[in-house]
Amino acid sequence: MFNFKYIKDNAQPGSWRRGYDYFKKNSVLEMKLSRNVITGKVKGNFQDFYTVKLTIDKNFNVKASCDCPLEEEWCKHAICVGLEAIESGLFEEYYNKKNKIKPPKVLPEREYMGGYMFIFNPKKKKKCAGLQIVDRLTG
Repeated sequence: MFNFKYIKDNAQPGSWRRGYDYFKKNSVLEMKLSRNVITGKVKGNFQDFYTVKLTIDKNFNVKASCDCPLEEEWCKHAICVGLEAIESGLFEEYYNKKNKIKPPKVLPEREYMGGYMFIFNPKKKKKCAGLQIVDRLTG
């Protein structure tokens, strides 16, 4: 599966360190998903930006290409775009669409009977969900 470890395992240590630093500094200028390709632009040192393409195959493996002069598949720019694609949910969006996974529906708030109230918050943190159980009598 495409995640931070996948990128780190396929990158050179120096490129991983620099790409992760670019990611932490929000160096991705723009990013979009079109079919099975994520295209991103990353701030450059010798150009205004470098263009990265991440191509997702049918097994959800990702191949990277960048127009920078480095001759590595996972250069610092590709790493930065890959990390941003994971963090922003763009890869997950493609994966869900391809596997026909629909996001859960949020139920409307209603008045319920009973001694306890259950509050489900799927948007508290990315990739986490919160469940709070409140005793209606003691609050």
